[in-house]
Amino acid sequence: MRIAACAVAAGNALELLLRESAIVADVQAAEGRLEFSRQRNAAMSVLLRKWEELTTAANKPEDSSERRLARRVSVWLNLNTMTMDEDYRAMVREIRSRP
Repeated sequence: MRIAACAVAAGNALELLLRESAIVADVQAAEGRLEFSRQRNAAMSVLLRKWEELTTAANKPEDSSERRLARRVSVWLNLNTMTMDEDYRAMVREIRSRP
């Protein structure tokens, strides 16, 4: 029974890690598209949606794996942004400052 419980826990941890990695990859890919004028607006839309989703999940009052994931990912992305695009940085600051 303990082995099964450990396997389930390991599976859940792996699933969360894969979800975190996928979110980071999506955001970083969109950040990379900010440099291309033809892709900029679409990239900003994707980034706006991702940051709003993360911030909403991170600010939920009840503790959950979803809230913890959103907090980890948003902090990591905030510290490791791949662009110096000031419009994007201002958008992230504005979203993160919302109550």
